[in-house]
Amino acid sequence: MLNKIGKYELIEEVGRGGMAVVYRAKDSILGRQVALKLLHPYLAEDHQAKIRLESEARAVASLHHPLIPEVYDFSGHDSEHAYIVTEYVDGVTLAKFLKQNAFDLPECALVVFHRIVTALDHAHKTGIVHRDLKPENIMITGDGEIRLMDFGISRVVENPGITSTGQILGSPAYMAPEIVRGQIADEKSDIFACGILIYQMTTGCLPFTGTNPHAVLVKIAETEYEDPEVKKPEIGTRVSRFIRRLLSKNPEDRPQNTSILLKETEALLADSNINSNEIIDLSRKVITRGTECEKKLKPRVINSLIKLTRTEGNSALAHQTINRLLCIAPDNSEVKLLWENIYADDNRFKFKPAIVISSLITITVLIIAIFIFLNRNRTKPDLFRFSLYYPDTQVLFVPQDKDLISTDIADPDADTSYSYVPILVNDATQLAVNSMVPMDKKNNGHKPPVDMKQPVFVKNGTPVMPADPMMESALEREFTIFPFPQGKVKVYLDNKFLGFWGPSPGISSVRIGNGKHAVKLTHPLCYSKTITIPENMKSGRINVRLNWKPARLIVEAPEGSVVAVKTLEGNLKTLPGIPGAPIEVVFPQFWDKSNIRVKVIVASGKFRTKEKNITLMAGRLMKMPFESFD
Repeated sequence: MLNKIGKYELIEEVGRGGMAVVYRAKDSILGRQVALKLLHPYLAEDHQAKIRLESEARAVASLHHPLIPEVYDFSGHDSEHAYIVTEYVDGVTLAKFLKQNAFDLPECALVVFHRIVTALDHAHKTGIVHRDLKPENIMITGDGEIRLMDFGISRVVENPGITSTGQILGSPAYMAPEIVRGQIADEKSDIFACGILIYQMTTGCLPFTGTNPHAVLVKIAETEYEDPEVKKPEIGTRVSRFIRRLLSKNPEDRPQNTSILLKETEALLADSNINSNEIIDLSRKVITRGTECEKKLKPRVINSLIKLTRTEGNSALAHQTINRLLCIAPDNSEVKLLWENIYADDNRFKFKPAIVISSLITITVLIIAIFIFLNRNRTKPDLFRFSLYYPDTQVLFVPQDKDLISTDIADPDADTSYSYVPILVNDATQLAVNSMVPMDKKNNGHKPPVDMKQPVFVKNGTPVMPADPMMESALEREFTIFPFPQGKVKVYLDNKFLGFWGPSPGISSVRIGNGKHAVKLTHPLCYSKTITIPENMKSGRINVRLNWKPARLIVEAPEGSVVAVKTLEGNLKTLPGIPGAPIEVVFPQFWDKSNIRVKVIVASGKFRTKEKNITLMAGRLMKMPFESFD
């Protein structure tokens, strides 16, 4: 075991990674503590790696910033060992801090994130790319300040991602898609790593996970992750959209540089009445006195968001903000009142001088339409085939009528179950859906199809039947769309793609004329669903729960083995299978997350039964090698 390298006495090992070991050491000449990062032997033996290490050491030594440790020394390419000596930072890594602490408010995560990006911005302006940004390379000092470590170390190998033997260098969970594809890391790659970092800091989870590093890289290459707002609704739409932009698959869709990233972070904090000149002090308080600081900050954030909602009136931003307020302050009386006012505005007609002429034309057309309607031979509809929305209705069932809910037959992933869709259950009440009784002469002789159902609603605990749609005619109607899940949902109107669901510039509502129309929603992890809007259905709200596609698992095991998958949550059951063949795990009908925990079992008379708990993702195929059970 090494005790000394040159003039440096090695005191203790403080870290170890895929490229190097970090020691707390002492400079025997100057008598000061330093951090010595010693490259692994297979890199130290590479002459070109030593040359690149020297070049990187000189470049990083040019960085002079209070959030970046100074570089004191490097080995040189003629030394037996390859190492860099830097300022020693006494503290804990952000990785260790996050294991012991959580940011309940995204604002607390954002102020710390701002400090990290500040250090990164200084490096980028000097022409230095980090290439290995992760919590393990961020130190937190005793006074709550951060230090960004290990700049440029991954450039000591030719390929910054994977060696010639296939070993992955650095942490695959923080790599950018372009690095996985073999491209050279640049500033945009660091920005993608920032997206992973803030996702982890706000939700408490990594966006890309897998049973092994290569599985993680596959997900990163396709940017497959659970929407942060679905993962933790408290963070709100604006922060979630900010994170999604950082995690864009195409580097050009991310913020152009870290200076812009800093400004966007400050804009999010400004919404919560946190000014840029108080970020430094607030960041230190969040780290050193987290619970106390968040307790004091939360009322300030709530009051600021309430004020923002009032200012915005009935805009998309107001809807986003009130939805977040309902998550973080559901019992706040002001929040409840704001919510009622906003959704009351949705149904309140606003008279403006600019629309007087168009209103007169509309009235004239309506008079003509009513005259024609009253003088034609009316027949009652066979079935009330539409859905009403009441502002205080907590549960909505979309009926099992194939004219209302249909699936795209051309879509192989379409949902063919025509199951009822529950929306916003407030008291876990299961609604009864009664079959229509065939009509006789008392009902004008009309007999509806036997297989159709009539929807039933609950309003304050009392069943309410829908009104006659013939009395709710309108020439122009607007329907607000509320899907679940909410990330990556595509909206189609009459088979025409409108865009992704979300606030502007996304699609959150559709405006249509009279007549029958179809709104189709798709999600990569769910079955598509089409809602038919009858011609006489009035403006309102469309709540749609998309059903998760099954997860599929292939277990690789020796011939003759018996394979089984046991679900650990939801509908508990054991699914038998055979090695190498897909096992389909169906999600419960009402399931609020895109993954499910299962236990995989492999049994044989030739070896002891093997078991392993894993998490499966809806709509995805996972392959599980037999070696992974060890």
